[in-house]
Amino acid sequence: MLVAPGLVGLDTMRMLAEDDRIALPIVSHPAFQGTYVIDSGSGVSPYVLFGQFPRLAGADAVIFANYGGRFSFSKGDCRGIARAAAAAMEHIEPIFTVPGGGVSLQRIPEMAAAYGRDVVFLVGGALHRAGPDLIENCRRYKEAILGR
Repeated sequence: MLVAPGLVGLDTMRMLAEDDRIALPIVSHPAFQGTYVIDSGSGVSPYVLFGQFPRLAGADAVIFANYGGRFSFSKGDCRGIARAAAAAMEHIEPIFTVPGGGVSLQRIPEMAAAYGRDVVFLVGGALHRAGPDLIENCRRYKEAILGR
């Protein structure tokens, strides 16, 4: 279930995550959270906003703006989010990071090295720009991700 805590609030995401009747993985979407991290001198650290808050609210994965795309996160910011998503937090399990934006076929090796194995790549327009055969494009991405 895709949930935007910037729209519904972290507590709503927590309530959805705890509801056994739903029993779906929760993916946190960054909509309406950008203003919290737009200036490194104020607001909230990306490490906290995208790496720790979603975990505390029960997310299983968190989408965030990938470095090198059309958004302004640095590689250090993004690696920090990945570290926060996996850092020890008592009984709270790690979550998957989901970098989105600028995830091209050519960048997969670089990004895999930056994020490690516990990552989900959010591929959008680049998947369609890779060629006219969407199934073949998916195969090529899978091979690049698996390192073949």
